[in-house]
Amino acid sequence: MTGIILEDELYHRPTKCEKCGGRYIKHIRGIYKCEKCGNEAMDDYGKVRAFVEANPGTNVTEVVKGTGVSRNTVNQMIEDGKFDLI
Repeated sequence: MTGIILEDELYHRPTKCEKCGGRYIKHIRGIYKCEKCGNEAMDDYGKVRAFVEANPGTNVTEVVKGTGVSRNTVNQMIEDGKFDLI
């Protein structure tokens, strides 16, 4: 083991639909769609992306409070160049 955390683990990607138990498949960036019922769910990236788009000029603390995504995960996304926040 190298100690590297994969995005699947870091971003808490949904795998099983809460509504019907079907399997989520990737739909668009950060959003997953159930292959059985069409229900949609977001991983942590999708939650942060939606929050940042709805709240331009936001900071890390506001993102953490508004999304429930951990500060470590948000900071990792910024470090990886996924977002630019104040």
